[in-house]
Amino acid sequence: MTRPEQDGAHLLAPLRTARPEAPPGVDVRKALCEGRRRARIRHAAIGAGATGAVVAAVASVGVLLQVLAPTDPRPVAPGRDGFDVLHRAFRVGSAGGFTPDTYETGRYRQRIVLRAANPGDDTGTDAVVVMYAKGRTPQEAGAAWRPSGRPATPVDGHRALLLTAPVIRPDATELAWEWRPGAWGFVSLKGPGADADRAEKIALSVRAGANDPVTRPVAVPAHALGAQDRLVGVVSSIGPARFGRVLTLRFATDDAAADTTTRIDVGVRMPVFAHHATAATIGGRPAAVSRTTVVFLDGSGLIVEAGDSIALARLGGDARLRDLAASVRFTAQPTWSSVPEARCDPPGTSTASPASASPACVTGTPSAGPSATGTATPGQGRGAPSPTPG
Repeated sequence: MTRPEQDGAHLLAPLRTARPEAPPGVDVRKALCEGRRRARIRHAAIGAGATGAVVAAVASVGVLLQVLAPTDPRPVAPGRDGFDVLHRAFRVGSAGGFTPDTYETGRYRQRIVLRAANPGDDTGTDAVVVMYAKGRTPQEAGAAWRPSGRPATPVDGHRALLLTAPVIRPDATELAWEWRPGAWGFVSLKGPGADADRAEKIALSVRAGANDPVTRPVAVPAHALGAQDRLVGVVSSIGPARFGRVLTLRFATDDAAADTTTRIDVGVRMPVFAHHATAATIGGRPAAVSRTTVVFLDGSGLIVEAGDSIALARLGGDARLRDLAASVRFTAQPTWSSVPEARCDPPGTSTASPASASPACVTGTPSAGPSATGTATPGQGRGAPSPTPG
């Protein structure tokens, strides 16, 4: 035996007489079985939890669909930085020789049209006030408007700009001011009497926070409108009766469409007028019908109008427009009222006649007269209809 072999035998000798130790206290087979059992329980619990989550998700979707798909064309909630379309958020006074005529609500902007306060002062110039919600601005060359222009006198302490290029209407004199941080208002004057001084006076007459409710004179069934149409605004008269009377609900697929002609208007307009219309009977009532308009001739002043061919096609064509007109019902007798005016014509600076001038910038109630509250009696519309300022 070689020396290495002798050394190996010597080292292994103690192992030949050693006895095996007692078996360990853990039963391996039993442990494996227990592990498999726990795994089955865990997987079952996960499956049940997943099933519960799916059921909860389906239930949540069902609730969400009920919220997103109401049974009537309700407006979208205003949100933190939007307006409520069923309330007028501003008051505009008689200033610069102008007085309010109509007010159009909207979620992202509210629009007021003003006309000459006195018939003798009407030179063909009109004014438009557009108040935007925070973060919303008009479009300029296909992009959102960025504040720019010559610095003007601050409006109620807020920075103001006289625009070098108009953004509300072409060829207009326009003033913009930041009526609250991140929110801008605009005055747009158009016509031979337009100037920056009158724009400033109108801007000074605007008061925020009015929250005046508007009237919905008619009920419009949701099924009679387009599948995606909902209420996006209300147009109402707030001025003298000589301008004519209007109280219409405006429906469109989204709030931005309120600034386009792709919309459906339903409501009351006096006096009634219809271009290129033919006589018809709608819902048992006499009417004048054109491709995009139904005007009832029973003294109610009810009108249903598609703003353009796209809106008409979305509705389903002129036959569906007549069906919509037949389904409309009055909910109350329309009433015409003026909001309290915020007048502003400092002494000696008014461009209006003395009868319409106001001694200071104050908020008050207009005097009784053609602009006072009244009720529309069928057939009593006076004067010519007011064209929409272009």
